[in-house]
Amino acid sequence: MRSLKIIVLIYELLLLSTLATSAQVRGTIAGFVFNPERKPIEKARVELSDGMGANRRTIETDTSGRFIFNNVGVGRYQIRVISPGLGFEEANESIEVGSTSGNETVHVDIFLKRRKGIPGADPTKVVFTQDVPEEAKRHLDAAVAAIEGNRPEAGIEFLEKAIAIFPPYFAALEILGVEYMKVRSYEKARTTFAAAVAVNARSFHGWYGLGYANMSLERFDEALVAGERAVELDKTAADAYYVIAMSQRKLKDYAASERAFLKAKEIDKGRTPEIHWNLALLYAHNLKQYGKAADELELFLKSTPDNPDVEKIRKLIASFREKQAESK
Repeated sequence: MRSLKIIVLIYELLLLSTLATSAQVRGTIAGFVFNPERKPIEKARVELSDGMGANRRTIETDTSGRFIFNNVGVGRYQIRVISPGLGFEEANESIEVGSTSGNETVHVDIFLKRRKGIPGADPTKVVFTQDVPEEAKRHLDAAVAAIEGNRPEAGIEFLEKAIAIFPPYFAALEILGVEYMKVRSYEKARTTFAAAVAVNARSFHGWYGLGYANMSLERFDEALVAGERAVELDKTAADAYYVIAMSQRKLKDYAASERAFLKAKEIDKGRTPEIHWNLALLYAHNLKQYGKAADELELFLKSTPDNPDVEKIRKLIASFREKQAESK
């Protein structure tokens, strides 16, 4: 009987691990919100609605300016971005999620314009000045225009040219690192962000990008160091705490991983479902705290109301509740 229980538990843990993929077989809409200087805007309100203006979902951008809508069905959608109190105009974009048998991520970056009469001062802008050669500046301007025009390959090429002319070009390095991340060129992103923080060690986005790239490359020791540097610069960055938590779990420091996940969860306030999912994995796989794993899966479902695997996850929640009751 005990052998049967062990086999059932192993099956359930494997199901919890594999559902992370199947839970997102529908589309994903993701992107960043930037100011005119191409600095990320935090806490911009991003609204997603269908072609009829119904089924509205709203989230806020994180400290890197990022937003993500998971489990989006096939169809045409409208994105509306508002940044209350920052002096920017409202922005609207149309986007389409096509038919797919697996994951499809549609990426859109949104650049906000300042309202007329609003001074150029912007609380999201970090002052960092350099004497940059004019030719490098022209390449950067061309890169930004290409990226805004949905020509990312050309944008990357212009950025690489700008850096070839002036290797410590911080603005170009930071933007290029983000562009590499978008196309999952994590090794290039890692090298680029490392160069950026070597030039400006006070760059939160540089350290966060370096941490995320290292985490994606399974260089967890280095990811942890970079994540901690990012948190030193911004203690309200849920995404940086997430990098720390994921790295600590892979390094088998489970207690520290739990603390970092809980901090990310506290700051994030339910905007990022992956925090709840990975915290559930930590509780179920590593800490054997099945009641807490069930709680996190409940929160995961709350933040992904259209999840196609809702019934499977609810059965897993019920099973974890039973295991918690048996352990008392």
